[in-house]
Amino acid sequence: AGAEKQLRAVPSVQEVFPRVSFYSFLIKGGVTLAGRGEGIVPERENGFFTAMNFEEGRDLESPGDVILGKGLARSLDAKVGDSVTLLGQTVSGQLNGLDLRVAGIFHTGSKEFDDTFFRIHLSAAQSFLDTQRVEHFALKTTGVEAWKSVSAEISQKLPQVDAIAFDELDKVYYRNAVDFLRSQFIFIRMIILVVVALGIFNTIAAGLLERAPEVGALRANGESRSRLYRILIFENVFLGILGGLAGILAATLLDRTLLANGIVMPPGPGITRSFRIMLEILPLHYTQALLLPAIVAVVASIWPVSRLLRRPITSLLSSH
Repeated sequence: AGAEKQLRAVPSVQEVFPRVSFYSFLIKGGVTLAGRGEGIVPERENGFFTAMNFEEGRDLESPGDVILGKGLARSLDAKVGDSVTLLGQTVSGQLNGLDLRVAGIFHTGSKEFDDTFFRIHLSAAQSFLDTQRVEHFALKTTGVEAWKSVSAEISQKLPQVDAIAFDELDKVYYRNAVDFLRSQFIFIRMIILVVVALGIFNTIAAGLLERAPEVGALRANGESRSRLYRILIFENVFLGILGGLAGILAATLLDRTLLANGIVMPPGPGITRSFRIMLEILPLHYTQALLLPAIVAVVASIWPVSRLLRRPITSLLSSH
């Protein structure tokens, strides 16, 4: 209770979810299976974690309820309303049992998780384990960006508590997947930038060939190579920014119309259900969409502009 009160006092922490994890046997009829359980406070958890994907029944309400993963319920042949007995050890090593009623059956999409996981009320878990302690707390903060200040405050006020971010806590399924996809997207982006640069190079080179007489006339009237070089480079920067603005407009319209409901993706490795991805355009993406085309346009135009300006005036004027 003291630790929970101190955690609630940390700025940017909006809610605290005390939890206790344990392993036990689940018995129904003649079937006995090992499972991984978690005790929670339903009235807090249900208000924040609102997408448990229940196939049958409802979430926890009373200390006599238990909710089962889809695979675990199927292996036990348990349905909503059936009785299930937990059998395990207390923290002091004594054998203990607990009779519960199945309130709901859920799935997360992870087969390994759904085949072993179940949840009960925190008070029931503490009674089953014969302890009043809490193993860990999950925190609801004002946002992901607030975690650094939250973890620093926790380390200062509660040095005996380890503050671990979600991506560090779930390295196998979340952090590794994020790192893999980020590296993959960077590689794909580089390929796209190379293709776009080649396309811009081709367009600029073709356009400059058509403008050779114009450049020759300017050179004949006394314009210096350096001034023309700056003018042509500036034109390409402007065209790159203009293309970026057109891309932002097209992406925004597409996101708010055809992709407003996201894209349904097939189940990935180790996942048993399809999922929907949503596009989120952040302010940084707008900046990148403006800068990258401008930079690519400049880089792609340096060689053709330099080559054009090195040509003699007579050659430029005779071009057609």
